[in-house]
Amino acid sequence: MANRTNQPSTMFSFSTTSDYDLIQGLNAVDIQPSAEEIKIADTIFKAKNVAINMQNDIKEIVVIAVLFVIFSLPQTEETITRLLPSLKNFPYTITVIKILLVVIFFWLAKNFALSRV
Repeated sequence: MANRTNQPSTMFSFSTTSDYDLIQGLNAVDIQPSAEEIKIADTIFKAKNVAINMQNDIKEIVVIAVLFVIFSLPQTEETITRLLPSLKNFPYTITVIKILLVVIFFWLAKNFALSRV
C-alpha cells in the first residue's frame, strides 16, 4: 500500500523544516548597488529605444537603396567589363560581381560610417 502521509515522496527524508532550503535562510544583503553596478545592469538588461532602432534601420535602408541604384546603372557594368573584358559575354558573372560589391560596400558603410553617426 502507498504511503499516504503529507510528506513529499522523494528518496531523501527530511525530519524537520530546517533541513529544507527555505527562502528565509538565504543570505540577502540590503546594500544598495553602486553606480557602476547599476550601469552594468542597465547595459545588459535595458531595452533599446524604439526611435533609435528605427533611425538606424532607416539609415541602413537608405544605404542599401543608394548602393542598389549605383550598381544598377549601365556605367557600372561598363566599368566592370572595361576592367575585366573577358566577362563581357557573361552577364550573370557581372551580376554576381555587382552583388558582391554591394555586400562589401554595405558592410563597410555599416561597420565604419554608420557606426559613428
